[in-house]
Amino acid sequence: MQTRGPTIVPLAVAAIWALSAAAVLFQAAPLRTLAGGLTALLAVACVVRKGGIVRVYALALSAASVALVALDADPWAVLEGLERAGMFCAFLAGLYALRSMVETSPALGDARIMLLALTGETRRSVLLWLGWLLSIPLGIGALSVAAPLVGGDADVERRAEAATWGIRGMALTVLFSPFTVAMGLVTSMQPDIPVSRLVLLGLPISVAAVAAPLLTGGGRSPLAAGWPLWEQVGRVLAPVVGLIVLDLTASVVLGWSALDIGVVVVAPFALAVAVAGGPARLRAAVAATRIGWGRFDSEVAIFASALVFAALVTRSPTVLGLADGMARLAGPDVLVVVAMAAICVLSAVGVHMVVPAVVALSVLGPLMPTVAAKTALSMGVLIGWSFGAMTALGSISFLVATSIFAVPARRIAFGPNLPFMIGLCLVYAAGTLLVL
Repeated sequence: MQTRGPTIVPLAVAAIWALSAAAVLFQAAPLRTLAGGLTALLAVACVVRKGGIVRVYALALSAASVALVALDADPWAVLEGLERAGMFCAFLAGLYALRSMVETSPALGDARIMLLALTGETRRSVLLWLGWLLSIPLGIGALSVAAPLVGGDADVERRAEAATWGIRGMALTVLFSPFTVAMGLVTSMQPDIPVSRLVLLGLPISVAAVAAPLLTGGGRSPLAAGWPLWEQVGRVLAPVVGLIVLDLTASVVLGWSALDIGVVVVAPFALAVAVAGGPARLRAAVAATRIGWGRFDSEVAIFASALVFAALVTRSPTVLGLADGMARLAGPDVLVVVAMAAICVLSAVGVHMVVPAVVALSVLGPLMPTVAAKTALSMGVLIGWSFGAMTALGSISFLVATSIFAVPARRIAFGPNLPFMIGLCLVYAAGTLLVL
């Protein structure tokens, strides 16, 4: 049944994106404020219309925000949080446009056909690497491409194996991809850390984690699937590689954050690729983007509530005083490990990663004494987010991923990916304690 909400939502998102992009290009603060106001209206409408877990999260965070104002937080920080939320809504809009660009690539259909012919360890390895590669632009949507590998009539064991490896590849892109919600959040809240630095740090960690099964004998080389498959995958990802180069250039030359780049560059680039593909691809991409924009108001409601809460936290002398006292006792290295562990634990018990992530970045970010410490905190947050995306019942992307493969979420949450991520977190914690 068609309702007024889904018709208006894409128009509201388009307006927020246009205002935010203009605000970045022309350094126009009033436009950023207008975008934040529209985002607030969109979030409130979503909470009223949809309810459910979105309403629970939004109301809980709103109540916490009211409590902070009653304590001693500056109420004007709400405006700052909404302006940041408007930028984040525009960033998400760009990601949906990018997903539509990839999903309408003619080479994607050919790759799907080749995927269905794979069996055994080759299939498992390809699921891991394909999930990793395609998730750079597609995020959770990459698993919709990989899922046909297991077949609709496969037993639970086979589907669970495929889900385990596909989700692992998807979650590990969080560590370096500039086209993820996590990276956009981190770089927006740590503006003095260039996205290029996080990409250069996170990429080798991610590659090492994806390659680990090859080193331990737990998987075959993905090249065993044959060159024709990877040629098609290359054709799908070629425009994305160009976009990554463009993004890194904008970061270095203009000093833009991943959030600014995502707002200004990604959607027009995706539109240009779709136009170059001809009228049929353009129509398909526009239709897919419109559908995507009509569905992500739930994410906007959660993120807007969390970002307003985070802004108030940074304007509460009591909270900042407590954090400063903790920093004096623990030191930056311990705080980085605590932040990463908090995101892991809270996401495992059902709290979406954005809530502890924004608090950690807001409260602990200003206490990091050096650029190296701030970078370590940012990467710790990304690793904690990856933990949630791969194993946590509080992660929306994890629940959607298990639904795509039609397997019980708890089975995957407590499967091989859990000890794998615990090991990665322990290695990063040990490295942080030694280096900082």
